[in-house]
Amino acid sequence: MSQIDMMNTINGGTTLTSVAVDKNEDHIQIKLSSPGVSSESYNILLQGNQLIIYSVLKKENDFLTTEEAEEKPEVPRFSKSFDLPPFVDIDNIDAVFEENVLKVVLPFKSMDETIKKIDIRHF
Repeated sequence: MSQIDMMNTINGGTTLTSVAVDKNEDHIQIKLSSPGVSSESYNILLQGNQLIIYSVLKKENDFLTTEEAEEKPEVPRFSKSFDLPPFVDIDNIDAVFEENVLKVVLPFKSMDETIKKIDIRHF
């Protein structure tokens, strides 16, 4: 691990984000790991049936005033979008950051929620 950190420092201090997607019986779990990236750097957005996960570099700089830091744009570090299948319960998506890993859990809807009977109207 120290060799990876040293190479990242030599190459400008950037790290690659690893992404793993696991499907279970009742949910999908997305795991993102990026050494040196804090939980505050990650953002998760839900837009329609797309889940967008991204991280940004912090705007902190000892040489900038508070006003200059607020005007400085955020620099994206990582961005990935996932198309969600219709059986994912988007109202109960959960995210937790532990041991430098962001885990996003996408629970499945119950079968009653995914099947809808359409009544036929008669004229």
